[in-house]
Amino acid sequence: MDELPPPPGGPQGLPASPSVAPPQSAPGRPSAPPRRRSRWPIVLIVVGAVIVVLAAAFATTNASSDTATPSVAAPSPTVAPPGAPSNVHAAAGAFQVVIRWHAASSGSAPTRYDIRRNGNFVGQAKASATSFTDKDPVPGTHYTYTVTAVGTDEQRSAASVSVTTKAAPPGTAPLVGTFNVRLHNTSNSGFSSFGKTDFSNGWRFQPQWNEPPCNTHLRNINAKKMIVPLKQNGGSYSGSASVPGLVTCQGHDVTTSVTVTIHATRADAVRDAWRVTKFAGTMTQSASAQLGCTSSSASFTLTGTSLKG
Repeated sequence: MDELPPPPGGPQGLPASPSVAPPQSAPGRPSAPPRRRSRWPIVLIVVGAVIVVLAAAFATTNASSDTATPSVAAPSPTVAPPGAPSNVHAAAGAFQVVIRWHAASSGSAPTRYDIRRNGNFVGQAKASATSFTDKDPVPGTHYTYTVTAVGTDEQRSAASVSVTTKAAPPGTAPLVGTFNVRLHNTSNSGFSSFGKTDFSNGWRFQPQWNEPPCNTHLRNINAKKMIVPLKQNGGSYSGSASVPGLVTCQGHDVTTSVTVTIHATRADAVRDAWRVTKFAGTMTQSASAQLGCTSSSASFTLTGTSLKG
């Protein structure tokens, strides 16, 4: 019996796919390099993965922020302000005012008291104090004092009182500052010509101590060589000096002895300071015979008014 032929080599009896031979390059022509695959798909995949990771992290952070309870600082305890001083009253002299008060019965305890005069700070008092003495007022002046209780956190409560200081004689004020001085000649001798009978000078007074009334120096603004030291005695000032140039003889300056006596007639508060504002007095001058001229003398009455401001 004849043998059957062997079964076909491909599945289901189909012939096997023939193998395809790589294309042959033409003779004498170099073969083309293999085509490079593009990397853009890989780059896009990596970028997309990074975006997905970042988006997930951001969502997680927002979720945590939304669900977490925010931190809130605890409020500080409220401290009640100190109570205002009560029964505030003042006792005034000419040069000092004593303010007294009672501590408040309500509110927190004060740490100190601040004292103001006409709105200007003049001093402090301890928390336990019930009085304060102001030693800088001037006579005959109206003041309003404010006593302020200050708490631990600088909360404040205040009460006020008004008072007028007593009057004081002009002699208690210092003679200081610049004055317009009017002089009137009452007598003269030994002059060939005397000039005007009435005239004005500017006089400036400079106290010699830090706390006048006290001795002072008179300086004539119009005749700068005239400097007369004045000794203070209550409300009066007097002194003498030798002054060149007040009198001339044949064109030469003659040395003249000058004596000045001043009495304070009025005092006022000037820029919150007690000052002489008016005075009256006399001035005499005399010169011995010299440089071929006879002796001379003259007497004057004078009044002075301060240039305030």
